[in-house]
Amino acid sequence: MENFTHQIHFLIRKYHFDSSKPGGHWVKEHVVDSLMGKIDPNSHMQGPQLEPERVQKIDEIFNKFYPNVEKILEEINKQIYDQQN
Repeated sequence: MENFTHQIHFLIRKYHFDSSKPGGHWVKEHVVDSLMGKIDPNSHMQGPQLEPERVQKIDEIFNKFYPNVEKILEEINKQIYDQQN
């Protein structure tokens, strides 16, 4: 699990999911909650803090590319953030 956590942190930094992107913190939280739900279906998931349209889009990307976490984050960047610019 520790290796998994390090990999996730690395990818989050690589794709800059932080407060520099609109809603970046909550995008990161939603992806991590979704991953934890796959690992442990009984884990407590925080309710979405994003607009429903964005949550739906992230969930679509997550479901399409899971278990490839890097591809999930890459596609979120392309389909959500790159379209805003």
